[in-house]
Amino acid sequence: MLKQIRHKIGLKIKNFIDADNPFSSLSILPFSKYKKNHSKQDYLNAYEISLYVNRALNIRSKKVGQIKFTLKQGEKEIENDPIMGLLSKPSPAFTGVEFWALWQKYKDIYGEAYILTDAELQVGGKTKVTSMHLLRPDRVHPNFNEDTGELISVNHKTDKGDHSIDGGKIIYSHNPDPANPLRGESLLRSGIRQIETLTQIEEYQSKILENGGRVEGVFKFKTGSLSKEQLTALKEGFQEEYGMASKVGLPLFLAGDASYEKLAMSPQELAYLETKKLTIDDIVILTGVPHSLLGLTSGQTFSNAEASITIFLNEEIEPMQNALANSLNEYFVPENQELGHVDVTPENKEEKRKDAENGIKNYYLTPNEAREMMGLSPIANGNDIMIPFNLTALGKEVLAETAPTKIKKNIKKLYHPLRDKDNRIIYHSLQVKRLDRRQKLVVGAMLEYFRGQSTRLIEKLQGEKQFKKKGLLADIFQGSLEINIAKETILPILSILLEESAKDSKEIAGSDWEYYETPAIAGWLDKKVSVFSKQINDTTFDKLKSEFQESLDSGESRAKLIERIKDVYGNIEKGRAEVIARTEVHGVTQYGTLQGYTQASMPIKIYVWAPGIKGGVRDNHLAMDGEERPLGSVFSNGLMFPGDPDGGAKETINCQCFI
Repeated sequence: MLKQIRHKIGLKIKNFIDADNPFSSLSILPFSKYKKNHSKQDYLNAYEISLYVNRALNIRSKKVGQIKFTLKQGEKEIENDPIMGLLSKPSPAFTGVEFWALWQKYKDIYGEAYILTDAELQVGGKTKVTSMHLLRPDRVHPNFNEDTGELISVNHKTDKGDHSIDGGKIIYSHNPDPANPLRGESLLRSGIRQIETLTQIEEYQSKILENGGRVEGVFKFKTGSLSKEQLTALKEGFQEEYGMASKVGLPLFLAGDASYEKLAMSPQELAYLETKKLTIDDIVILTGVPHSLLGLTSGQTFSNAEASITIFLNEEIEPMQNALANSLNEYFVPENQELGHVDVTPENKEEKRKDAENGIKNYYLTPNEAREMMGLSPIANGNDIMIPFNLTALGKEVLAETAPTKIKKNIKKLYHPLRDKDNRIIYHSLQVKRLDRRQKLVVGAMLEYFRGQSTRLIEKLQGEKQFKKKGLLADIFQGSLEINIAKETILPILSILLEESAKDSKEIAGSDWEYYETPAIAGWLDKKVSVFSKQINDTTFDKLKSEFQESLDSGESRAKLIERIKDVYGNIEKGRAEVIARTEVHGVTQYGTLQGYTQASMPIKIYVWAPGIKGGVRDNHLAMDGEERPLGSVFSNGLMFPGDPDGGAKETINCQCFI
């Protein structure tokens, strides 16, 4: 049956190949009738005529071609070395990316790859190479020492004749064939049948379209057999009356004893798309390239696609790049050096964050070790492991002049550890340090934002043909855009700091709860950052507005106005950014602490007084030290927590109190 279908859909098409270009476009041709031993030509044909195989192998080779080599001598990385130059430009005809991509494509299609080098043996046994050239595997026959497996020579067929090449000049790499371990096994060998099936499906559909589509129905004549001339006349008449697209849907009138019968779609036709989908799935399994990279995104979620790409890079590309680096390393890298590559697998930041957090929680990582894992710079006093409850550094005393070296032994008898004044002294000392560290992160982000805003504003000003006009600032200061940029800059940082603070409160609550961001928490933070982003831009706009007006009144040049703009943002950098960061971080972290207590089922909160910035003291805050309230109630100053934005500047600016 399959043979009959093949015959009907016309797979017998002449085979031709461009000898100078192994990857030129080919007409469709049959494979080898499912024969057991396929030729190299079959594998090349499979690559050529199957859209999905072609794309999959191109993706694999492209990723391998992007390999970033490293050369080390011990732990020291070597950059300016002839070997690195050779790898980035192996031959005059190819860049490194193109060369290694083709190398991998040869390995996938043929199962083996041959690199011809201009090798010279050096003192010490290693080989000096200054250029490399890829040989087409289908034109190479290797000769091995049967006892050792050493490549003795290769016979290379070219358009100018056959050549024998010394094996010492060849870098041979292959996917070992279990039946013949010294030779390579094509990646496509086990998938030839699926590739042929997909090709037949595509050819079948193509023939249907070429012939005007599927037969929708038939005319039946109850009269005797019609002559050839009568059938021709009927076809031409029908085409003339009903064949045009504009006449689709018109009623059909039949003369004589005739009827029209509409044909239903056959099961084979109904199964077409499902068969194609299953066959493509087989090709995905064969090559390891995920659906999303092949452009097959139907039914794929972003997270599933991202996970499949990560698996592809880790399980497929990383081993292939490693095999490439190893084969080159063995051939011409000196004994005291090692050729490697940069791992292409995306870093799992969430997993790393959990590892760092676990190290802090279980007391085997210092804060600076955890920060190094996350790519952050070290902080002062961050080289000690922290222990629970008193949260002091192991082997250290905190505030030795005013605090005991450890929290009192009766702390577990207390309902809340911060009821004890000595504990509050230790606690606020630690929290001030944390607050300073967190403020620096936000200050850095704020400075970067304001510098970017200054650049955007000056570029807009320079693009204005007429700058001496009223309302110029409103034209070039894009308020809505700036608010969105500010929000996108600050919100992710404050979200992390809120979560950190919530988790810190676990130590006070003595709970093993896991923090989770509720919609209420996310909504509160989003609203706060939105208001904050608008406020800072309104303030900046007012300051700029005054400068623009003075410049206009004085008739200053464009250059003078730009200097005024730079002065405004210079003043922001000197102090305003720090004040903004301090206020926002304090409020957000204390709100996070409150949410942490809530999720840990801690029923009360206790006010912990600390001197303000530069030793400033609010007498009412000092009097509140140790004040205890239910979580849902406000303190005596009307705030739910220190830094509560509902408290106004009088209660929040430069405050460093905690709960």
